[in-house]
Amino acid sequence: VVGLFGMAGGEQFRLAAQLAGAEPKHPLRYELCGKSVQFRATPQAIAQHVFFVPPDRDTEGLIGSETAIDNVMLPWYGASRSRGWWVSGKSGAATYAKAREALDIRGPLGEAEVSQFSGGNRQKHLLARWLYPAEPTLLILAQPTQGVDVGAKLDIVEAARAAASRGAAVIVASSESDEIASMCDRAYTVLGDHVTELTRSADFNEELLAALLSLGVSARS
Repeated sequence: VVGLFGMAGGEQFRLAAQLAGAEPKHPLRYELCGKSVQFRATPQAIAQHVFFVPPDRDTEGLIGSETAIDNVMLPWYGASRSRGWWVSGKSGAATYAKAREALDIRGPLGEAEVSQFSGGNRQKHLLARWLYPAEPTLLILAQPTQGVDVGAKLDIVEAARAAASRGAAVIVASSESDEIASMCDRAYTVLGDHVTELTRSADFNEELLAALLSLGVSARS
């Protein structure tokens, strides 16, 4: 699990969006599974199993008036069966039940509007959308544990690490050093065009902050 750490609203979030095709005017070309890719729209990225959890679950991710099940399955209804994606309400309900158990989602039944769930459980629904209907090749998470309680944070961290153990590349973009430290094996501190790589250590959290401070000094000098 690789972290992108920087200031609030910093370049790390733009980079995450570019990887996922969410910055159509500024697409980024990179290598994915030995193949050069450049996504100008999120559907192109999704077709290659590049999935993005945006930083604001309520305005950029979930549809509050739709059911919990539909919020998880919405991108997959009617998708190609030949690719192994879900195509029906019945299979969607089964997948939702699997995701709910795996992420320990709590609250009303899946037929309830997703807005009726707590913040942490809404965040789990957004993560479930990109973990269980189809396996990600690249999973990009922008501040995935922001504004959730300790229990939900642990469930989200475990789910991300489980995805990595199954073979997905996982990137976490954040402005919170403790979030990077709790989730990532290594990280890049990003400030404008200045980047520093850090590997995990006993003082990872402090080293992240020190590296960002150092980049800020370098950028001003």
